[in-house]
Amino acid sequence: MRLLIVLLGLCTLLQASAANSQTPDGTCFPVRWSPPTASNSLGVEALLKPFSVTTTWAEVPEETKQKLQTIADNRLAVFRARWGAGALAKKSRILLECPTDDMIAAVDNYYRKTYDEIVPPTFAVKDIKNPSLARLLTRAYLGGIAAGRSALTYPPDGELENRDWDGTSLFDSVSLPDSQTAEDISDYNRAVVIELKAIDDSTLDEFERTLKQEVLFDARARAVHIYTSCGAISSDYDVVEGYQGDRGRPRIFASDDEVLGEVNALYLNNTPLQWLDVGTMASTVHRLCKGNDEELHEYVGKPCNKRHRQGNRPIKELVD
Repeated sequence: MRLLIVLLGLCTLLQASAANSQTPDGTCFPVRWSPPTASNSLGVEALLKPFSVTTTWAEVPEETKQKLQTIADNRLAVFRARWGAGALAKKSRILLECPTDDMIAAVDNYYRKTYDEIVPPTFAVKDIKNPSLARLLTRAYLGGIAAGRSALTYPPDGELENRDWDGTSLFDSVSLPDSQTAEDISDYNRAVVIELKAIDDSTLDEFERTLKQEVLFDARARAVHIYTSCGAISSDYDVVEGYQGDRGRPRIFASDDEVLGEVNALYLNNTPLQWLDVGTMASTVHRLCKGNDEELHEYVGKPCNKRHRQGNRPIKELVD
């Protein structure tokens, strides 16, 4: 029911394969990476067109439900190809062994913006004296980009320019709840944590020790993956944040149908939700889960007739 309300609400408001990163001889070659694309169009908007916003999920034909699920599965598969273990390994190798100037600048900017209370405005990873720490700062950068996705650039928490891991392309997704990808991103960050802990603090100067501890803290948080129903609501709000930041349809989406496809994948995901106890539920229904109807109206648009109902609802409706 929650999914249908969100998709139909957004729909009516909106209506007003990876190449290898090395050559055959093993030479690192950054331009050999190209993101996979979906093999077919999304079509969520067309599927929802016959239904009113008062339609319940139970009233939707099974054939339509299956089509929506297939679209969600395809979107999650593309996300997995871009951010699963294989893609992370290739991107990490490029960043470490043959980064472009844009990539180097993006890594440095990430630390200047994310750790601005620690690092100077002119910070550069190349100036880190300890080579092991410098290497892990680059790896931690990729772990942060993989986990945060577009939320890193949009308000209220985003501080980075809208550019992805390569320093040139725009972010192309929110953080989608694909089970395997979530595990892979967690594993990647867990490896960063282990390697950071292995660095002997006596080999670092005071600044490097401080930075190491802060980066370690964040990587450790990304190494733990628990997806809750509150997480579904917050991810839904990641889409709305884009409307606020870009003052219109988020630049990470090429069409309104892509917006609906992203939300569809958020709810018809393959990640089991974490059970909540009564106390957690009571807190979650209030302000621990981001997003409300007023924000959807302000950033996406206001309804102009009875068919144009807002797509965001309190988390209580999701579990009712």
